[in-house]
Amino acid sequence: MVLVIGIEPSLGCAISKASRSVDRGSSDCFQTINVLEQEQTMSQTHDGGCLCGAVRYSTVGKPVGSAVCHCRYCQLSTGTAFGISVFFKQDQVTFNEGACRRYSFETESGNTITTFRCEECGTLVSVRPSLKKLKNLVGIAGGTFDPPTFWYDVEAEVFTRSKAGFCQIVAPESYEDSPLYKPVKRDEGHLKVDS
Repeated sequence: MVLVIGIEPSLGCAISKASRSVDRGSSDCFQTINVLEQEQTMSQTHDGGCLCGAVRYSTVGKPVGSAVCHCRYCQLSTGTAFGISVFFKQDQVTFNEGACRRYSFETESGNTITTFRCEECGTLVSVRPSLKKLKNLVGIAGGTFDPPTFWYDVEAEVFTRSKAGFCQIVAPESYEDSPLYKPVKRDEGHLKVDS
């Protein structure tokens, strides 16, 4: 099934049923969404891994959720302005035998976050928060999927209170902290984490 938005049939925009593509020869053709292909993409296997290739994983099926997180923990853990996690049920994710370094820490609010990095190159590959609502889920680091890397939709951005001023994220939901729990106190510039 092909859903065409903003195309007037009289303008000569041809849709090929065999290839399910739109002839973009006319500048009056605005946007085409192939619903069937989108549904297939969300149910297919997506592979990814670390920079050096030692750690590889496969996900199957639609993610449970996804979010961009601007908290100080994600900023420090990734060394960037935010982290992206795409969450799957544990049985939807398989990892190869590549060795990961596991690091757990407790947040200011008492939640335990466990990160998994490749022992060889240090790439952050996955995260497992102890939050009740995320129990039995694996958060895959969003930038580690093989191309097309960003095949998923970002559903929310959280902890915008510490969002970098230059970030412009388009997400259907946006929260100053988290919809899953209320932090005990605001993040400080440098977080003290006991290992």
